[in-house]
Amino acid sequence: MNFKTFESPQKWFRFEYPANWEILVVEGIPAFFDPEDSGVLQINSLEHKEKEADSEQELINYLKIQEIEYNEDLVARFQNKQGTQIVSCEFMKDDRHWCVYSISNGKRLILATFNTDGKITDSMYITLTKILSSIRF
Repeated sequence: MNFKTFESPQKWFRFEYPANWEILVVEGIPAFFDPEDSGVLQINSLEHKEKEADSEQELINYLKIQEIEYNEDLVARFQNKQGTQIVSCEFMKDDRHWCVYSISNGKRLILATFNTDGKITDSMYITLTKILSSIRF
């Protein structure tokens, strides 16, 4: 699989995504998708001015807005070699399957969401892992 590099307009982060995927920007939020699939990966980013970003708290806040109960036992936590904190979970809402990733390093935060009305295949999980693992702040 070939990849392209996306760099945020603010130059806060960059990552690799499949070369055959397309990008649309909706309300300032880039959305990446495979034109042969039904899912979409949206990447929201922000920078805290005064404090360090807290991946776990941002995930809790997102789930609360979505009216999804936070269950610590269903949350996965990772840290990559760059020191980036990644907290993730999955849920179903309105017949859509959602994967949410809260990713922070210092004061910068990315909230990545993938959703689809179909089943998430093993190959899509692998692709999402490659994309999210490639994030560099």
